[in-house]
Amino acid sequence: MKFWKYSSTGNDFILIDNRLPKNLNWPEMARSCCHRRFGIGADGLILLESSQKADFRMVIYNADGSEAEMCGNGTRAIAHFARFVLKIPYTQKYQFQTQNSVYQAWIEDNLVTVQMSEVGELSRLTHSDFHHYPVAGFVDTGVPHCVLEVSEIEELDVQKWGNYFRYHEIFSSGANVNFIKPLKEGVLEVRTYERGVEAETYSCGTGVLACALVAHQSYQWKYPISLETRGGELQIEYREEDYFLKGPTHLIFSGELKVETEN
Repeated sequence: MKFWKYSSTGNDFILIDNRLPKNLNWPEMARSCCHRRFGIGADGLILLESSQKADFRMVIYNADGSEAEMCGNGTRAIAHFARFVLKIPYTQKYQFQTQNSVYQAWIEDNLVTVQMSEVGELSRLTHSDFHHYPVAGFVDTGVPHCVLEVSEIEELDVQKWGNYFRYHEIFSSGANVNFIKPLKEGVLEVRTYERGVEAETYSCGTGVLACALVAHQSYQWKYPISLETRGGELQIEYREEDYFLKGPTHLIFSGELKVETEN
C-alpha cells in the first residue's frame, strides 16, 4: 500500500488514497504508522475517500488512533495531495467532506487556502484556574480549542500545562490548548498542545483560527491576522462573513507499507 508523507507548517501527516476501500483496522494503522520510533512518524493519518456530494471525503485519525472531527492543516495537505498527486480534476477550487461539514480549498503551487466552515461561539473562560491569564477563551473551530495568553512563551512547559488544561473538567470532551503571545499588532506567536496527539505540535490550523478569533475580540485587531507557529507562518483572513486559513504545505516523501488485511 502506497503512502505519502506531508507537512503543513510542521504539522505532519501520512496520506493514503482510499477511494477503493481497504479492509484495514485504521485506528491501529494510525497508531502504528504515526509512531516516531517504530513507524513513519506523523501527527495523524489521513484517508482520501470517494464522496457522492463533493470532490472527495477526508477521514483523519490522530496519532493515538482516535478519529478527529476536523483538522485545519490536514485539509490543506489533502487538497494539495488531491491536485498534485492523485490529479483529481480541479477547476478553481475543491469541495470536500469532513466528518461534520463540507469545506472548500484553493491551491496555488504549495500555498493552500481553506474556507473554514465550522466556527462556533467564542466564550470567555471564567473558572478560577484561568483567572491569572490576561486572556482566556474557548471556541470550537471544527474541534474544541482553549486559548490562553502568556507573557513568556519560549520557556513555557507546553507539555505540562497543555496536558493539564486539555483534560480540564470544564471541557466535556477535552480540548486542544493554545498559548499565545502578541508580538505586534496583527501578529501572534502560538504554541499548541493537540488532543489526540497528546503533545505539542509544530502548528495547528483550527488552533490558529481559534487564536485569531480571540485576538480579534480581545485586542480589537483587524483581519488578516498572522500566526507564527513553530513550523512557520499561517494567516487567517475574514471576508464576506467567512474565515479563511492560508499557508504552505509540502509533500516530503512517499513510500510503500506492507500490511495485512483483516478477514
